[in-house]
Amino acid sequence: MNYKTASIIIFVALILLLLFMGYHPSTSSVVWGGIAFLVLLAFQVYFILKSNDKSEKKFDDDEWYEHR
Repeated sequence: MNYKTASIIIFVALILLLLFMGYHPSTSSVVWGGIAFLVLLAFQVYFILKSNDKSEKKFDDDEWYEHR
């Protein structure tokens, strides 16, 4: 799976988790929701840092610094 797609899915899951914790603010849902939030956040950081994003530009090109 592409890291950009996975990042969006995890972000939506985090928002839904926060909404669930807001609508059901019991102690157990906040504790389990907090644990799940931290696990999803750590998974997202790990997944993004381990991804291989390839650029079309190379450092040998004269235009590697230009954004198009």
